[in-house]
Amino acid sequence: MKIAARPIVQLSMTMCRAASPSRAGERMDEPDGISRSLGRVEGTLQQLIKSAEEDRASAADWRRSIYHLLQDHADEIGKLREDVVIVGEISTQAREHAKKIEKRLDEDISPDIAEWRKIKAMGMGMFALVGLGGAIIASTIAYFWDVIAMAIRSGLKIH
Repeated sequence: MKIAARPIVQLSMTMCRAASPSRAGERMDEPDGISRSLGRVEGTLQQLIKSAEEDRASAADWRRSIYHLLQDHADEIGKLREDVVIVGEISTQAREHAKKIEKRLDEDISPDIAEWRKIKAMGMGMFALVGLGGAIIASTIAYFWDVIAMAIRSGLKIH
């Protein structure tokens, strides 16, 4: 808008100058003075037209560049939306896979783990029983050692 306003001001100034008889040797009532004034007005109008056409072309180029920028941004947003959808699908697949693993743990492996714990507890019980039996046998031998030693000596006939 400001660009177009300058030629209008120039045009009005040119017209005022052309209409004023202060130009050296020009008179408005002479055909040459009127022709010159009209020529200046015509030249100024042509400059205005040329300036307006340049402004239109510049505005069209600007709109075109803005359109391309918006189109590029729209394409990027579309790609980002696709990426978000893909990431959402991947996370869904990962959750489903984790649920399958958890289900498998609960159904297949948990009973095995419970069975191993039971076997371990039975082994510890057997170990304790064997240890207790050994302790009983050792204490019995220690208690009756004098009797056992005498029986061995009499059997071997050692006095």
